Formats: sequence, structure tokens, C-alpha cells
Amino acid sequence: MNLSPEYFIVSGDKSTLIMRPVFGGVLYYPDKEGDSQVVLTKLREGCAQSFVFIQVIQNIMFVSANDVNYCCFEYEEAKRNLPATKCMIFILSENSHDNLIQKREVALQYDDWYDEVFRSDKLVLEFTEDFRSQNHILRQKEKINKNLLEKVNEIKWELIEDVPTRIESG
Repeated sequence: MNLSPEYFIVSGDKSTLIMRPVFGGVLYYPDKEGDSQVVLTKLREGCAQSFVFIQVIQNIMFVSANDVNYCCFEYEEAKRNLPATKCMIFILSENSHDNLIQKREVALQYDDWYDEVFRSDKLVLEFTEDFRSQNHILRQKEKINKNLLEKVNEIKWELIEDVPTRIESG
């Protein structure tokens, strides 16, 4: 893992490592390993302050976990906090929609989440199997930047246009 300042921010007391945000942030607390409350609290706070939820999807996320499935937790928090599911963007990193895990293989507790991902309009990325394929990675990054920014701006403008309706009905 490259821990250079280009990619990570280290807190003042050096207890927290935060990935510089591309879409959000990845939190890691080396001194809190095994203490899921810290992570759950940060995810809950982040979802409560967001106007759009972006989640990178991999098939492994839908397999039963022995511990907390943070990906499912953040999805449920986002669903609870966002004004509509249209404010959710899923990025599928399994090459194509056809490669998404089959429903029969999904752990029962993740059915609703899987259904939401399955029926959504996803941004699909080709799986990067070789980290040395710099050109492939750059093409994927360009694809994310272009398509993701378009979707986020679309959601933002829909929310802004919806404000008068909410005020009138409120």
C-alpha cells in the first residue's frame, strides 16, 4: 500500500489513516482494530451528511459475512437518509451486468440491497486484474470521472428543482 500524502491523510495523533477522497473516504483506524463501533459511527455520520450515495459493487459483497458487512450497512444508512433511491449510484466492477452474482447465490439478508443494485442503472467498469496495466487503469479513471460526474450533476439538479415542491407541500 502506498502511504504517500498524495493518497492518504494521517490524523494529527497518527491514529487514523484516511484515503484522500475521490468519491468519499475510506477510513482505517489501526488502534481500533476489532472495534466496529468507530467505523459504524463514521459511516452513519457520512451517510447522514450526503446528498448522493456512490458505491463500488463487487460480487463478494453479497456473500454472507461472519461480522458486520460495512457495505450493506452504508447502503442501508444511505437509503434511510437520502430523499430518494435515485440519489444512489452503483459502480459495478465485475466487467459487465452479466457477471453480477446470481440472486440464488446472494445471502438472504442482502436481498433488498442486491435487488436495488440489480435494477439500477449502473456504471460498469472492466475488472483490472493487473495493477501494472497503467493505461487500462487511466481509461477506467477517465470513464469514472466522465460518467460519475454526469450522474452526480444530474442528481444535484433534480434535487434543486425539487426544492420548491417540497416547500409547497411541507
